[in-house]
Amino acid sequence: MSDKNRPIVGIIGVGKLGLSLARILLSKGYGVIGASLEHNAEFERLGARYVEDATAIATQSDIAIECVGSESAASHLGQAYLAGAAAGKVYVSLSTFHPDFKEEQSRLLDAGGAAYVDATISGGPARLEAGEATLFVGCDDKTVVDRCAPLFSDMTNRWYYTGEVGSASKLKLVNNALGFVHNVAVAEALALAEKMKLDPLRVIEFLAGGTGSSTALTVRGPLMARRDYGPPSGDMAGAVVVLDVMLEMAQKHDAHMTLLEQAGKFYRRALDEGRHGQDIAQVYEMINPR
Repeated sequence: MSDKNRPIVGIIGVGKLGLSLARILLSKGYGVIGASLEHNAEFERLGARYVEDATAIATQSDIAIECVGSESAASHLGQAYLAGAAAGKVYVSLSTFHPDFKEEQSRLLDAGGAAYVDATISGGPARLEAGEATLFVGCDDKTVVDRCAPLFSDMTNRWYYTGEVGSASKLKLVNNALGFVHNVAVAEALALAEKMKLDPLRVIEFLAGGTGSSTALTVRGPLMARRDYGPPSGDMAGAVVVLDVMLEMAQKHDAHMTLLEQAGKFYRRALDEGRHGQDIAQVYEMINPR
C-alpha cells in the first residue's frame, strides 16, 4: 500500500502504548494525529500532530485507535468521538477492559454510525515495537476487519480475528490468566534454582524452548535473575484490576481457577506492601527477598 493510500490514524490516549503505535505507524508512512488528557511532547517530536479532542479525531482521521487507562475515560472519549463521527468511521478500542463494557461501547458507537472494533494486545509497548506482540481483533462485521487488515498487519504480523465484539477481550483474559500464573511459577522456580546455587540466568538459557519454558520465563525471568526491573511493563495495581475481572468471569461461567486464585494472592499482597507501581516480575522479591 502506497503512503498516499494509507488512512489517517487518530490515537486517543498518547501514553506509552500510544507513543509506540505512533512510532510504528509513522515509520510505515501513515499520517498520525492524537488527542490526550495530558500533553506529551514526544508525540510531536516523532512527527505526529495533536488535535483538540476526540471529536476532532473523528472528523480528521479515518480510523481511531483508543488506548486509555480507564473505562470512565473511554466512555467519555467515545461519546466525544461520536459527536464528530460520520458514517463509515472506524473506532478501535485497544484498551484492556471488561468484555461487557466493550460490548456496551460497541452498541453505542454502532448506533452512532461508527464501526466498533474490540482489540487487545498481548505484550506491552516495547514488545509491540520489537514486533513480538500479538493483536486480537473482535468485530461483529468482518468486512470492517478486512478493511482494517492492512493497518493491523502494519502494527504487527501476529494478529488474529477472534470473532464478535467481546471475543478479543475474553481471549486477552485467558491469556492474562496464564501469564499471571506463569509469572509466579517462574519466580518460585528461579528462587529454588538460586537457593540450590544455580545461576538463574544460565537456568533460563538452558530451559528456554523446553517443556518448562514460557514467555514469563524468557521475558520476565531475566529481570528477576538480575533483580533489575526497569520501568514497569505491567504493574501490580493494574494486574489486580484485571485479576478481579478474570475471577468475576470465571464465577459467571462456573470455571474453577484454583491456580489463578493462589497466584493472585501475591499480587494482592504486593498492594498491601505498597508495591502498586512495581512490575509484576517483582513478585520475585516477595518470594526470594535478598
